[in-house]
Amino acid sequence: MSVFVSLLRSGGNHLPSDYTAVTCLKNLTETSTYLSTNYDCVWNRKYEYDLQPVMRSHNWTSLGASTTNSEANRWGFNSEGKAPQASLLMRLGGASQQTNNISDLDNVRRTYTYIIENGYQVSSISGISTTLSTSQTGLATGKLVLFAHGTGGDRYRGRIYGLKISDTQNGKMIADMVPCVRKADNKPGMYDFVTKTFYSSATSTDYEYE
Repeated sequence: MSVFVSLLRSGGNHLPSDYTAVTCLKNLTETSTYLSTNYDCVWNRKYEYDLQPVMRSHNWTSLGASTTNSEANRWGFNSEGKAPQASLLMRLGGASQQTNNISDLDNVRRTYTYIIENGYQVSSISGISTTLSTSQTGLATGKLVLFAHGTGGDRYRGRIYGLKISDTQNGKMIADMVPCVRKADNKPGMYDFVTKTFYSSATSTDYEYE
């Protein structure tokens, strides 16, 4: 994706002049980077991640979690003992469900969709015929942590090209995030066109970018 496409990819929106568009953020060495957001972690949300993941050789790669109960409420990949393959995995209300091993996830750019409705969830990957659907209850409300589990565990490793969050009940866009760099301090992060908010790494370690 070119910088020009990144600039215009969200319905023709332009980044404010204080920011420079970049192709992607990246964390290839599993450093302590994640985003702490103001978005509510609630039912009836659709998360569409544009990612090129590098599979961990162990356990979780978390893409989202609740601040109030990040152990019981999170979603992402499980590549324990099977990288570069992985499984989609969701854990809501303390119960977890996952698909079988999915091949060719390592270093392949795709859209990863997670839908969390009131009582069930569905996960899918573009270009791969796989779906996870199960009855769940007990999603903890709280704020949304992106690309990590809680305050930094199970961090996502790979490239981040964008993220859209929408309300599954009315289709309203909650967030439309693109990678960029804040000119004032050369800080990489994600700019949300909906809330006009810039999110950089919640730790002292910045994302790299391309």
